[in-house]
Amino acid sequence: MKIAIAQVNTIIGDIEYNKALILKYINNAKEKGCDIVCFPELTITGYPPCDLLYNPRFKKCCEDALDDIAKKVHGIDVLLGTAIRENQSGRLMNCVVFLRDNSLYGIFPKTNLCRYVYFDEERYFIEGNIPVYITEYKGIKMGIIIGEIEEQSLLGNMSAQCETDIILNICAIPYYYGREIERIEQLTDLAKSVKKPIVFVNMVGGNNELVFDGGSLVINAKGEVCGKAPSFEETLLIWNIDDVGNMDIEKEDISYLYKGLVLGLRDYCNKSRLDGVVLGLSGGVDSALAACIATEAVGNKNVLAISNPSMYTSQSSSNDAYRLADNLHIDYRCIPIDTLFTSYLKIFNEDGSPMGDIAEENIQARIRGNLWMFISNREGKLLISASNKSELYVGYTTMYGDMCGGLAILSDIYKGQVYELCQFINRKAEIIPRSIITKPPSAELSPDQRDEDSLPPYSILDKVLYMYLENGLFEEEIIDMGYDKDMVYNIINMVNKSEYKRYQAALPIRVSKGWFKRARCMPIVHGFR
Repeated sequence: MKIAIAQVNTIIGDIEYNKALILKYINNAKEKGCDIVCFPELTITGYPPCDLLYNPRFKKCCEDALDDIAKKVHGIDVLLGTAIRENQSGRLMNCVVFLRDNSLYGIFPKTNLCRYVYFDEERYFIEGNIPVYITEYKGIKMGIIIGEIEEQSLLGNMSAQCETDIILNICAIPYYYGREIERIEQLTDLAKSVKKPIVFVNMVGGNNELVFDGGSLVINAKGEVCGKAPSFEETLLIWNIDDVGNMDIEKEDISYLYKGLVLGLRDYCNKSRLDGVVLGLSGGVDSALAACIATEAVGNKNVLAISNPSMYTSQSSSNDAYRLADNLHIDYRCIPIDTLFTSYLKIFNEDGSPMGDIAEENIQARIRGNLWMFISNREGKLLISASNKSELYVGYTTMYGDMCGGLAILSDIYKGQVYELCQFINRKAEIIPRSIITKPPSAELSPDQRDEDSLPPYSILDKVLYMYLENGLFEEEIIDMGYDKDMVYNIINMVNKSEYKRYQAALPIRVSKGWFKRARCMPIVHGFR
């Protein structure tokens, strides 16, 4: 038996596009002599469809699309994810449907609905009651599991496993950095435990703030990888059930994080029908990385970089910004803000001279943000924010300034990862000028300003934030690991005090593990200290 895995990139709510994509891959698999083709979870709707599922017309469009697809299926079996109304209650089920010979042959509702942030599936769906659905093709019994496999659930249904020859795991699981390593380890361990091959089918593409990496897999009964689809690419992976050979696979590294950010921005623009992006290019490391990601995502002809030097901007930063834009072959405009900044000083300072306070620092960022937004509006380009996670979580970023934008492409990666990604970009040639990477980080909003004047070194700050945000450790636990007490409390206090900024921040591209299972949900106003 030849199984095809259709690792497809759908558009949420674009039923006609998704239907055409599904039919294309069904025909492709059929032409390649496959017996069955498997699609990811909720392929017809796109994932996650959220409150579109409450719209009666949307539900009807999904049902019509399924009927159209089923009528065109012959000579190949199809496993396809969609939403279907349950006959008695009329409530929706998250299902995998089995299509055979121009008809709907079977309906398999998802049993373990996702209950964590972004995937509140109980809001929309009723649960199935069969953890593993058994179906058959020419005497080969296939066990179908929908959604992320939990080890206890799978091992707890050994009676069902004993009846199957192969397990088909139909999913739509978003990416976070380190996800592929964990996934391969989990699935290889499970395959060895149940002594059955596992076919893992995953969605690919950027949807809103989520990035789906694909990375579909075939694991043999010995727990060896014998088939793998490329990550972050739409593709058709074909596996013959008799092919149980072990293959070498590329290990996940920093390049995966880069590809995830690129795909997230590219699909956000493509699926929103946006023609290009605009960003501020300061000569600093964050905006340099953002410019590189944007160029890779939408092409150099569709990226506009704006330099806004002030009286505090060093000549080296201005030179670095220009050199990077030249290296990337992107459109570059220099709009100094000295005149605008001086106008504010004349209004608010008696003698028109700088006082050097936080209000003057922030107004420079806000002048820049207003200029970027004007260009974004006039030229129809998406403004992207380059604020990183380290700065955003301690509030070292300016509302209506550098936080301006429709999409924050770096706000789920730490400052240290920004440097790692810059080094990755420069692995073959110096795209990002070396001086951008080596100079001390600075917002350049006052004379000789350095980030470390206000913050701990990023190498320490990132570790404390990671333990607090990703690992869920409390202050005392972090202090017990050898970190300075006053520094830890200061960092956590900065995180708590800046909660209001994150409520108003641009949509992030999610690529870290912390949000996935343990998304932060804190009140803005509270008295706990």
